[in-house]
Amino acid sequence: MTHPDTQNTTSAQSALLAAKEALQGGNLIAAIAQLTQAVAMDEQLVEARQLRAQTLLDMGDADGAFADAQWLVEHQAEAAETKQLAAMVAQALLVRGKMHYEQGQHEQAMSCMNKALKLNPQQIDHVSGDFKAEGTEHKAKRKGSALNPFGL
Repeated sequence: MTHPDTQNTTSAQSALLAAKEALQGGNLIAAIAQLTQAVAMDEQLVEARQLRAQTLLDMGDADGAFADAQWLVEHQAEAAETKQLAAMVAQALLVRGKMHYEQGQHEQAMSCMNKALKLNPQQIDHVSGDFKAEGTEHKAKRKGSALNPFGL
């Protein structure tokens, strides 16, 4: 893990400020470029990673948001903002996974589901569904889940 020097930290903070201004002006592409520059100059700049992940998520790019969310989970796991962001990115990945599954793209669906579980392991029940025994035969019957929404 590298530690930025003072000049890089100041430049990273300037890029973060420019990104916030771009976001206020509605220019998401410029904001992403500035946030990426800020993270490149100071990889420990948590606020830039949070903002970039949220902006990518707002743009519909859950896969893009995943890298920053995963970094935040690994380095800032106890922060409330990290937990909230990770849950939001995981939910977006679950939705994308369901879409892939319904389109018969099972490999892509599993990739999304695995990423979601890395960010938010508490969602395992949502991904895997519930199993229960019914009747005297005790046949396992699967209820609906994100991967199997109709319980088939």
